Amino acid sequence: MISACVLIFSHCIWLAKGGSMYRRVPSVSSEPIWTNQGMIRKLLRICWMVKLVLTLNLLIQLTIEEICRDVQRADPDWKIMLLRYFNPVGAHPSGYIGEDPRGIPNNLMPFIQQVAVGRRPALTVFGNDYNTVDGTGVRDYIHVVDLADGHIAALLKLEEPDIGCEVYNLGTGKGTSVLEMVKAFEQASGKKIPLVKAGRRPGDAEIVYASTAKAERELKWKAKYGIDEMCRDQWNWASKNPYGYGSPDSTD
Repeated sequence: MISACVLIFSHCIWLAKGGSMYRRVPSVSSEPIWTNQGMIRKLLRICWMVKLVLTLNLLIQLTIEEICRDVQRADPDWKIMLLRYFNPVGAHPSGYIGEDPRGIPNNLMPFIQQVAVGRRPALTVFGNDYNTVDGTGVRDYIHVVDLADGHIAALLKLEEPDIGCEVYNLGTGKGTSVLEMVKAFEQASGKKIPLVKAGRRPGDAEIVYASTAKAERELKWKAKYGIDEMCRDQWNWASKNPYGYGSPDSTD
């Protein structure tokens, strides 16, 4: 029985447990797990080793993963799925459900979308001198429909008897640069996206994409859609709803 689903930043943490949903879970260490200094030091070492800029966001996510592992070790009745992902893009193919950020978008695709419909004059590209195919940063983008299918696959996996605490990366396993995504969106929309070049932002990584082999092997799941489909569906949503759910002709 699924007892809880918690969405935390880019993580979806699925928890399943037989019996009572609310029980006190003892810590496996001598200190409460939320003040375990050894765990914090380990997280800091991990972040340093992979050359990540340690932010509060990242620390919270990694800490929550460690808490979930502690919970399952302390009480093996728990079944826990940790799904890691970022940069979900696209929209439902119907064009009725899509992304509608408030204020200035923090992510690439909704910003491109707003430029394409005339809500913003240009897209600012931060950094054009990275060691990539065109000098711009590379990220792993995943279609929201693929992401939804990944969640369903994780829920089905929870039905298996030998699940403890498992982590899976949901992505395409392929990187796409900023300019590659802009080009794909221009082709999908027929719109020219004006660009403004700016310097690198502190802390931005050059190339980030997911290793999806475990999810493909154990969840029997694999992303089906590429950037062309992502841009096609995002433009279908944006052209029908240029001001998101506040558009006069938006479907209620």
